[in-house]
Amino acid sequence: MHFSDMESARAFLRTFLADRANVLTLRHFLLQAGSRADITGLHDQQVVDLVAAEFVSGRFNLGELWRSKAGVGYSPPAEEEAEEGAAAPSEDPRYWIEIDFVDTARRPVPIRYDFTPPGGSVEQNQEAADGRIHKRDLGVGGTCVVVLHRIQEIRWDPVRVAVGAESTIKVQTVGYPDETEATIEVFRYHRETADDVLETLSGQVTGNMVEATWTPPTPEEPTGDLRYVAKVTIEGAWKKTKKPLLVAVPCLTNAHWSDQEVLVGDAVELVVETPGVPDGTEVAFTVYRERYTVDDDEVHTATAATSGEEATVPWSAPRSGDAAASEGEYYFTAEAEEMRAQSNMLWVEDPDAGPAAPPLSGREGVTQSEDVETWAECEFFEPDDDDSGSEAEADGSQSTGGGE
Repeated sequence: MHFSDMESARAFLRTFLADRANVLTLRHFLLQAGSRADITGLHDQQVVDLVAAEFVSGRFNLGELWRSKAGVGYSPPAEEEAEEGAAAPSEDPRYWIEIDFVDTARRPVPIRYDFTPPGGSVEQNQEAADGRIHKRDLGVGGTCVVVLHRIQEIRWDPVRVAVGAESTIKVQTVGYPDETEATIEVFRYHRETADDVLETLSGQVTGNMVEATWTPPTPEEPTGDLRYVAKVTIEGAWKKTKKPLLVAVPCLTNAHWSDQEVLVGDAVELVVETPGVPDGTEVAFTVYRERYTVDDDEVHTATAATSGEEATVPWSAPRSGDAAASEGEYYFTAEAEEMRAQSNMLWVEDPDAGPAAPPLSGREGVTQSEDVETWAECEFFEPDDDDSGSEAEADGSQSTGGGE
């Protein structure tokens, strides 16, 4: 079959684009024809145009194309072979294979691999710095096997530990021979530059696995949960853990009331979260009534054991007639060993009591070891009947209790 114009040659060659093996045949044909030294950057349609030009020029015909396809898996129609008189593949056993490995930007990706030709023995630990596997003169057609050396997975086991407990870094590999060296680096989560390496561990591939154990350092101050990432590097390839290691640092945090406002006599719970604190640890609760101008009143104490990273105790706001009875604001502290947390404010209302000043503080809860704040030497202003509200505001004081 001969082509006298580009359009008919293109129309015939476009049928090759439906099969990737046939596209590789066209690319190999161009290499053999010598029309292009480098075809890796060409789009498939550009390859079709170049091959079509070779046919129209008469320099090459379908016979050369069929002979160049050996080992790629394309078989031309029988009538076309007969017309060209091309030899069958078995008469010209120049079988070959070519594979290019590129990233999403079509840049070559360096690889290591094991290669097994049809009917042959495995060729181990091959390297392709340009990302290309190109094997010529395979001798016979058939199936080639390429096993890439790759890091399949890296993970922590377990993925959550207490301070002082170790976790194992497990790396699953493919293709690397036993005793291949591996380097594992540990970072704080989101602090993963070369200058942030906390510790470097060494290991070797054994049965497609690399394992190393690591114990997180004890933090100087309770800071809540800490997270760590592990990175393994083998022969230039690397991979990081998808899930970070979670280290539960013992602390008391998020101390809060189960409600924000109750009536005297109503039950309410004191709650504090205890991440990293072993179950059964005793927590001491102390309830205070905020006094603002004098020392706060201690009105209740209780203890509870931690369970499921939490400790809770019930409390009922005192009724009228009790020694500590009075509506107002209350907070509590929770302490265990050297850990401490302070709650937000609870407003207790007594419907039988006279008018009282509304809550003043609105303070958020204080966690860890911060000191309890108190408001001292505050003066409360009650304007006279003939004083106007605007005058009271002008001098910076308020009837609800401003401070100088």
